[in-house]
Amino acid sequence: MKKVSACNHPHSALQLLTNCITVDEIPALKGPTRRRRFGWTPQFDDLAMDAAAILRARAPNGRVDWTSVVQVFPGMDRNSVRARVTTLRNEAGGESYAQRLEQAFKTLHKVHAGSDELPDPTPRSTKDFPLRAHVEFLRKYVDKQAL
Repeated sequence: MKKVSACNHPHSALQLLTNCITVDEIPALKGPTRRRRFGWTPQFDDLAMDAAAILRARAPNGRVDWTSVVQVFPGMDRNSVRARVTTLRNEAGGESYAQRLEQAFKTLHKVHAGSDELPDPTPRSTKDFPLRAHVEFLRKYVDKQAL
């Protein structure tokens, strides 16, 4: 069996996700296989927190729809991402950081939604919007170190 090694990837976590091998490309093994855990890294954790902040900022009445998270975590179960975000929020300082990140995005989204920099064809939708573009926007305009 061929060993799958780390990808040759640029520094961007979004580019990392699109340039790596996908689950569909791994050859099928004979017989039952064990489910493999996803290898969470600090970059993936950061991407998950960014996506969660955007989803929460767009969620009416606090009900988050995790459907669009597959745009930045292709081939991954949305519940796995949700569970990881919950774990990160439960760590020391995680909840307050997540709330500050969400608030920072909400403020920017009110001003820039639908602009060329933040395309949003369906501003009221919690799942039919370009999450990847929103993550890139958040990373460009929010100083997360200051949060």
